[in-house]
Amino acid sequence: MAVKYLLLGLIFLTSCGAFASDDPTPLQDFCVADLRAPVLVNGYVCKDPKLVIAEDFYTSELHLERNISDSCGSGSDSISVIQVPGLNTLGISMGRVDLDSWVLKKGDVFVIPKGLVHFQRNIGNGHAVALTAFNSQNRGVVTVGNVVFGSKPSISSDLLAKSFQIQDLLCEIAGEVRPHLFAAEGGWSIPTVLVNGYVCKDPKLVIAEDFYTSELHLERNISDSCGSGSDSISVIQVPGLNTLGISMGRVDLDSWGVIAPHYHPRASEIITVLQGTIETGFVTSNPENRLISKVLKKGDVFVIPKGLVHFQRNIGNGHAVALTAFNSQNRGVVTVGNAVFGSKPSISSDLLAKSFQVDENVIHQLQAKF
Repeated sequence: MAVKYLLLGLIFLTSCGAFASDDPTPLQDFCVADLRAPVLVNGYVCKDPKLVIAEDFYTSELHLERNISDSCGSGSDSISVIQVPGLNTLGISMGRVDLDSWVLKKGDVFVIPKGLVHFQRNIGNGHAVALTAFNSQNRGVVTVGNVVFGSKPSISSDLLAKSFQIQDLLCEIAGEVRPHLFAAEGGWSIPTVLVNGYVCKDPKLVIAEDFYTSELHLERNISDSCGSGSDSISVIQVPGLNTLGISMGRVDLDSWGVIAPHYHPRASEIITVLQGTIETGFVTSNPENRLISKVLKKGDVFVIPKGLVHFQRNIGNGHAVALTAFNSQNRGVVTVGNAVFGSKPSISSDLLAKSFQVDENVIHQLQAKF
């Protein structure tokens, strides 16, 4: 497929623009939505955990091309709690955007702060596709043109004319509004003050590159003992992520390579496969410790609740690639083997032997590997 070009920005002034609009904190491993329950709550009531299955955290809809026959030559849709009931209470969702022919290139990433008007436009000669991730299970969409010029009943035309400082023909020439947002140049510096996250750059010095990276198309190093490589697009690569509660990553897996069991203490995760066949799954907390797993193919999506141990494994014969999205700017990673057998200083071997009900020599062998 030829490289596609996608233009993104933080201001949009016609009816083709949209902007997305914190979710409750989960009090258990998951709360799979019962979409048929008659009770009205903020979100959805929970399905009986004993009835939860892997399909509640899965969808194969992301590979489907969206309808681009509208007047804007575009189509978009979200993977929300309706398609994936397991998203309920996790505060994260995902979507796909399809754009017809007329700048981001394949693998580039751009961050859009919550509540800001923004747009996408395909500036290439062919079909363009992008994946989107949100730090809400129900992001909401407000299309500026529809809201301002298509409300029912209509907003008074003289009020709009005065608001936008143009004549009553406003509805036909909305593009005359002048945008004001970030400007000028400036670099990113590591703060000398310790705060939760990072201190803020002077807004007058903010530039588009603070919200951008081109690193996601780069293949990760898979030469480790697990045959895998993963990396995150965080505030270090994209300073504009600071305080936005969202980040992204890429996973590369050699044939039969694995991402060892681990968990993210600060984030739920959505994984979507771009290439190959990947087995993924998570384990519920005590006392059930139930494994919920699924084999994913290209375009499939799986949701992993915050704080639960999970893994990925390439079960195909070729290279596999997946994108991951998180509802935290710094998700954190705790790899189980490293934490238990590779801590510094080491956890007492007799304690671990009793905990895992094995001979202490087994623990020594494991600690030597980490």
